[in-house]
Amino acid sequence: MQMREYNLHWLNTNLHREKLLRPIRVPLFRGLIGWRLALVKLGDERQFENTHNLTHLSHFKAGQGHNWPDNPILRRNGIPLQLSASWEGLFKMLDQGRIDYFPRSVIEIWDEQSLPLARGLTVEPNIVLHYRAAYYFFTRRDSPELATAIENGLYAAIANGDFERTFNQFYGRAIQRSQLGTRRIIALERNDLNFPVAELLWYKPPKRE
Repeated sequence: MQMREYNLHWLNTNLHREKLLRPIRVPLFRGLIGWRLALVKLGDERQFENTHNLTHLSHFKAGQGHNWPDNPILRRNGIPLQLSASWEGLFKMLDQGRIDYFPRSVIEIWDEQSLPLARGLTVEPNIVLHYRAAYYFFTRRDSPELATAIENGLYAAIANGDFERTFNQFYGRAIQRSQLGTRRIIALERNDLNFPVAELLWYKPPKRE
């Protein structure tokens, strides 16, 4: 991966990208990319009723793209994967029973469920996978002034509330539909990267009653 044709990109971070480029460590989706719901075939959601932990989840095969950056995370946590060369192909694989579920982030799944290729599929209602994940702005290594300007702008937006207002405007409805506070959280370990520790940067669902 090279970044010579332009100065700025936003990407789901991984170790390779952080070595090659300069990350601006403000999670643009407040970590929602790492809150994953399961898209399943209609009627198959009953299979997950007694799924409470990774041991239970390891009995089900997840569908993923060949080069998706979260594949190593899922594998390290013992989740069996079936890979596809295309995003569209994963919907077909799920419909044909070649995979048991298609994990999608809170910010993706509801729009995708409404697509024609997702006909006959539904969102499993009881579980959510969670691991630290972040989309960052990245600049070239030789552009420190640009990186500093973007970082300063993001923290100014956080301080004056614009960042959270924009976040809620675009993702508030998806968060509400996902009902994360009522789901069983299956936590996946990730220790390949150091993420920002400031809790205000990360979305936290209400505690389950």
